[in-house]
Amino acid sequence: MRTNRLLTALVVLATACGFSLTTAAPALAAGCYATSCDGRDPQAMGCAGDAITKDSFSWDGTYFELRLSYNCHAVWARSSNSAYPCYGGFVGVFAYRDRGLTQYVGGQSEQQACYSTTWTRMESYSYWIHFCYRDYYRGIDYCRGPF
Repeated sequence: MRTNRLLTALVVLATACGFSLTTAAPALAAGCYATSCDGRDPQAMGCAGDAITKDSFSWDGTYFELRLSYNCHAVWARSSNSAYPCYGGFVGVFAYRDRGLTQYVGGQSEQQACYSTTWTRMESYSYWIHFCYRDYYRGIDYCRGPF
């Protein structure tokens, strides 16, 4: 009887302190890793959930971000435009990596949608990443990096 009261007291104490006897839910698994992410949508593959903004800048009312997922070992660019003017340029990400005995540059770009958010497909990386905005209409080519 005394053992039951002691056990009940311990359970009440653990509950009051915020301890749980259940295990935590596992982290969401990404649908790709490194080169298997190349050319894939970060939202669809589950890579956007853990992504961080590695770099960002604004240009004529558009906000550009270099997004990085450590779980997927991949990067992509995202742009958000909610202001006038909107020129519909291209946002892109370029990654440098080894492929066999040679270095390889992979890149993804997407035309910026006016008054919405656009993102490129992903690219895996080994070394450097460049993050660019290109507006062919006005002759602007602006890149940041390497990161």
